[in-house]
Amino acid sequence: MTHLNNTEKEMKELGNKIQKIELGNAETRDYFDKKIDSIKDSIIIWNQLEEYTIPYIYIRKIKDINLFLDSTDYPDIINMYRKNSGWTHDLPYTFNSYSLKDKDLKKMSIENSTFIKNAKIFSDISKTLYWDSRPILSYYSVSQLFSFFISSIAIFPENTKIYHHGLRLEKNNVPDNLKIKYHGYGGSFHRIVKTFSFIFNGSIFSDYLIDFIDGSTKSREQVELYPNNNVFSIDKEKERSFMIKDLFDLSQSKLEDHYEEIKLKWIHTEMKSRYINSSKLLKNYILIFAACSLARYYPSLWKTIYEGESSDHFLHYKNAIENIEEMVSFISDELKRFEQKRKNGFRHSLWSY
Repeated sequence: MTHLNNTEKEMKELGNKIQKIELGNAETRDYFDKKIDSIKDSIIIWNQLEEYTIPYIYIRKIKDINLFLDSTDYPDIINMYRKNSGWTHDLPYTFNSYSLKDKDLKKMSIENSTFIKNAKIFSDISKTLYWDSRPILSYYSVSQLFSFFISSIAIFPENTKIYHHGLRLEKNNVPDNLKIKYHGYGGSFHRIVKTFSFIFNGSIFSDYLIDFIDGSTKSREQVELYPNNNVFSIDKEKERSFMIKDLFDLSQSKLEDHYEEIKLKWIHTEMKSRYINSSKLLKNYILIFAACSLARYYPSLWKTIYEGESSDHFLHYKNAIENIEEMVSFISDELKRFEQKRKNGFRHSLWSY
């Protein structure tokens, strides 16, 4: 991925316009300044992951991350999911336990580096499109982004790979009645939610949350699973559905209230913050998927939404798509956190994650 990409070119073009145009008032100048600042922020956010697009650097980083994960409770948590949650057919292994050979890591590094390159390219192109088709490439951008993330910290055996979204839009000609249905046998969204849960980023969409009981008989905390049964949580082999408009109400305050209602034994402000942030990111992921499905398969209905003919829902879809960089920052921060923890040599502690 070159530094002189489309986004940087756009910034230079705006700079040239500023030089050529005689700015007659402060409002015009302020508009251009804010536009350039926004483009600069976008460049910085994506460039945080640029080093992962070089396969040989990627291999070193991912080995480091997974050595750290294997030294914590991560394998125990996955085994507990496999034993107790019922998702035995679609759960990952850690890199070390799956005994990857060097040739496998090389192949994986090329594939995963391509995921992150595609995510950037799709995102850049989507910004040049009008709203009738922009959601399509926006969804493929975030799906490639999270494919990169999941594949960087977990291995799914070939015989359990499931090639579908894990989500399905239930079409209705009335925007207020649109529904999302979970696939009963997993899929991409389920894997994202579970990977978040494994690394202590549980959400309102998790089937189980990680909790801790007092490790009085041991030198460290004992992990347990807490059932997280609500209208949004994924469920074992059930095609649960919910109204898309109900996602709109998942504001910061609503998520805070919901977290307070969960009777976890281990209460900590960082756990609460992770729960809320993960919930908002995954909510946006679902909204981007829904907008993509509408734009691809029901363009007439999508037109009434983005033009505001029959509802005011478009703002929620628009905000989700325009905040994709928040997902990029989350993934970059998580991977760097793992790398740093490994370098610091932390072991066997909740906050090692």
